[in-house]
Amino acid sequence: MDEVEQVVSGLFDTAFAETIPTGDADRPLTRSLAMYGVLAPLYSQELWTLLTGAISAAVDGDGSQLLALADSFWHRTADGYADNQVASNKAVICIDSQIAPEPDSVPTQDDFIAASPLFGETYYGLVVVECDDWPIQPSVESPDPTTPPPSRTSPSKPPSPPADSSSGWPLRPSTAPPVDRGAHRPRRLGPGSDPGRARVERRPS
Repeated sequence: MDEVEQVVSGLFDTAFAETIPTGDADRPLTRSLAMYGVLAPLYSQELWTLLTGAISAAVDGDGSQLLALADSFWHRTADGYADNQVASNKAVICIDSQIAPEPDSVPTQDDFIAASPLFGETYYGLVVVECDDWPIQPSVESPDPTTPPPSRTSPSKPPSPPADSSSGWPLRPSTAPPVDRGAHRPRRLGPGSDPGRARVERRPS
């Protein structure tokens, strides 16, 4: 693992110092893009082989595969960004962070780097610094952490439906299609936007 970290860390340093060609002169592989190109496949072990090939290619001077992986992370297509997930995710994170109870202690940047030498610096910015300049105030107050959650009670039994006057059988339920509750579950979002850090661009270009 130490050898892998050294290779990826060296790749990040190269991308930061001079960028890596991708075949698109307008979009070379920067450190920020390289980092998200590595992060994206880590969500699924099935993509690790693809990640290995992309890293090897970038080390050899071809950053196109990592760029494609980074674009998939940011939902970017040839026509631009496919949705506003990146911006909306930052909004959710920053509003939530303002109403969440203050923790007893906040890890320092050194703590983050010790936990993850490759990604700690960036994630310190995402978790701790990202929302320092967020301009919108929440419309609800921070909950009291000492207040117990409300008790859950069983709903009362609904009344029986009226009988059909012609047959005596209960009326049929509504023929409206059932709601696909799965379609309304919140999506798990990735990190919001790149922090205003010392070495990473705020947002891929």
